[in-house]
Amino acid sequence: MHDRLSRRRGARRRWRRLRARPPEGADLRVGPHHEPVPRRGGGDRRDAGPAVSADRSRPRRGRSALHRPGTCESRPDVRRCPARGRRPQPQVRSFRRSRAVSSRTKGRRPAPSPAPAAGRREPFAWLAGGVVLGLLVGVIGTTAVLRPEALGLSSPGPPQAAASPAVSAEQALAARVERLRERLAANPRDAGALLELGEVFAQAGRLDQAAAHGERALEVAPDDAEVHVRAARLLRSLHRPEEALAAARRAMELDRQALAPALAAFDAALHGAGDMAAAREALDEARRRAPDDAAVARAGAELERIEGLIARAEADPRDYDTLVQLGNYWYDTHRWEQAADAYGRALAIRGDDANVITDYGTSLFNAGRHDEALAQFERALFVDPQHWQAAYNGIVVSLNRGDTTAARLWLDRLRQIRPDHPEIPRFAAQLGGGAG
Repeated sequence: MHDRLSRRRGARRRWRRLRARPPEGADLRVGPHHEPVPRRGGGDRRDAGPAVSADRSRPRRGRSALHRPGTCESRPDVRRCPARGRRPQPQVRSFRRSRAVSSRTKGRRPAPSPAPAAGRREPFAWLAGGVVLGLLVGVIGTTAVLRPEALGLSSPGPPQAAASPAVSAEQALAARVERLRERLAANPRDAGALLELGEVFAQAGRLDQAAAHGERALEVAPDDAEVHVRAARLLRSLHRPEEALAAARRAMELDRQALAPALAAFDAALHGAGDMAAAREALDEARRRAPDDAAVARAGAELERIEGLIARAEADPRDYDTLVQLGNYWYDTHRWEQAADAYGRALAIRGDDANVITDYGTSLFNAGRHDEALAQFERALFVDPQHWQAAYNGIVVSLNRGDTTAARLWLDRLRQIRPDHPEIPRFAAQLGGGAG
């Protein structure tokens, strides 16, 4: 009974925090999925790593946070600054995430992800940091046996009039899982159910299981173009751009008239792989299929914008705003080295934006350059002593390095800057200290 009351109180607190977030179109970004990933230095979301910043002077665009390493799957997410960002995605989510302590370490709870400096919102963050889903999976490749209880969710049951929105959302998810379980029990080769289940896993931050269900759906429906399009979108959201692009291209082969496969390939190429040539090829195919479609026109404008950023950065290496926007683009596509290069060049021109500095540190972290990342978080705090995202990320990176002494020092700094931060008690418990 006590556990149930605790979960409901936690759900209400999470709901209040969600309501306090800026609207979808706000210029904020959040980091990778797992922990509440604040946003990075100047953009918006799409999804899962340092903290939210109020500085919105930077050019907008973006989506993840100091995310998981490479694919951000094995480390806690470092958060990005919220001043620039739009909603991954995720993200994860990014995703996916960079955990201070490996999420696969037996018997340990993974460390939180670093926060984005200027704010992109990590996909799946609401579930990752909210409802804890302990998914019980049967044999992936045959069928996944899921029950709401195994997800840590209450039974669907009749709705309660007094239930909070967060509890109602949990019940709705439990009911959805129950329906999927019944569908897969009746037909283990139901590709639609497998894909929907993959989306549930993704929302819960279980990216490996989500990807496995997407791949399983492709196996059971190798000649279904719609399944390939949905799988491509799922894999793209999981930061698996090459697999997403392959699925979308197969969909284009299966259906040579529909527009959706071409747009899925375009999205995987431009926003996933950062492959301009593949994006141009997919866009040309989309124009052939639906030359007057508004979505095709928007895709063309987006490609021209990104190509224009690259061209301007080459033509004028001293264009600060262009370099920051280009860094945001590479950050969103998880090209960490390119993102770090663009941010580093921008900061060499003007180094007074703590959001950009934090995103630079987040990119370095995800590129495996932890010492340099910590130096940038120190730099961000020197520029703005109240920039709590940098302190938060310092904890995450230190935990990733196994340096608990440094993590405690960073935690003390976070307490001084943001004593009411909701992650402080968990960090303190992980480090063996009090929450006060």
